[in-house]
Amino acid sequence: MHHQCTTSLAALLLLLSPTTFAAAMPQSGPVAPMAKPVCKSAAIAIAAKRAPDCSMARCTDDGKLSLLGAPEQCMKNCECPVPSQGMEVNSTPGISPAPVVKGNPVGTTYTATLPENEKSGIRGFVSGSSSADGQGVVFTIELSGFPDNLGPFSYHIHDQPVPADGNCTATKAHLDPYKRGPMPPCNSAQLQTCEVGDLSGKHGKINPLRKQGKTNHPEKVRGNVVTNSFGAKYTDLYLSTMEGSQSFFGSRSVVIHQRDSTRLTCANFVLA
Repeated sequence: MHHQCTTSLAALLLLLSPTTFAAAMPQSGPVAPMAKPVCKSAAIAIAAKRAPDCSMARCTDDGKLSLLGAPEQCMKNCECPVPSQGMEVNSTPGISPAPVVKGNPVGTTYTATLPENEKSGIRGFVSGSSSADGQGVVFTIELSGFPDNLGPFSYHIHDQPVPADGNCTATKAHLDPYKRGPMPPCNSAQLQTCEVGDLSGKHGKINPLRKQGKTNHPEKVRGNVVTNSFGAKYTDLYLSTMEGSQSFFGSRSVVIHQRDSTRLTCANFVLA
C-alpha cells in the first residue's frame, strides 16, 4: 500500500512539473553548480567542429570546473573565476565574475598615446604589457596637463576604437565582456566583479598632482612649468594581451572623463 502511494505521488508531481518533482524528492547527491565558466571556444568554431561544445560545463562555488556531460577537452578550454574569500560566485544567467587571465604572450605591449589636444590639454600615455608569468597585464600610466577643478578624473578601456575623426563618443561603452554593467559602482575589494575595462574603478581615480616639470609642447614656451600630473603602475589580472580573448584590449581605446563623466580625450591602443 505504501509503495503504491509513493508511486502515485511521484506520477502526480511529474504531471505538475519536473522542477516540482525534483524539489520534492530526496536529493542523492550535491546540487549542480550554476555559474558558467569562461571558455575559449567561439560559436563559429564549435559549429565547424574545431572546438568542443562546453555549454554544459559549470563552476562550483569554490571555483572548480564541473563538466556535467561536457567533453573532457573542456577541462583545458575553460576557466572558472576564482571567488574571493566570503564571496559567492554570481550565478545570474549571462553574468559571471571575470576570471584571472593566464597565458598572456610574454613581451607583448600595447600603448595608447593621447593626441595633442588644446581643448583638454591632457597628454601622455597608458601602456599595458604582459606580466612576466603571463598572468594579467602590468599597466604604466604617465599623464599631465589636467585642467583645474574638473577632477577627480576617471579613465576606462572602451569597447570600440577611436575613429579617424577623433570622436571619443564613438568608442561606446566600457569593455565589459561579462555583462556586469556600470552600476552599482565597482567595488575595489572585489576586482573580479567590476567591468573589465573600468581601470579607475579598480585601481583608483586620477587626482593630479601639481608639480614643477618640463614641457616640449610646440605651441607653448619650452622650459619649466607647473603641470597637473598623474603617474601609476599596477597589475590588472583581468585584462589580456592575447588576441581572441574576451578581455583583449589591444584593439580598443582608453578614454579619460572629467568628474561629471564628460569625455575629455581618448586614444587607441597600438602594438608597441
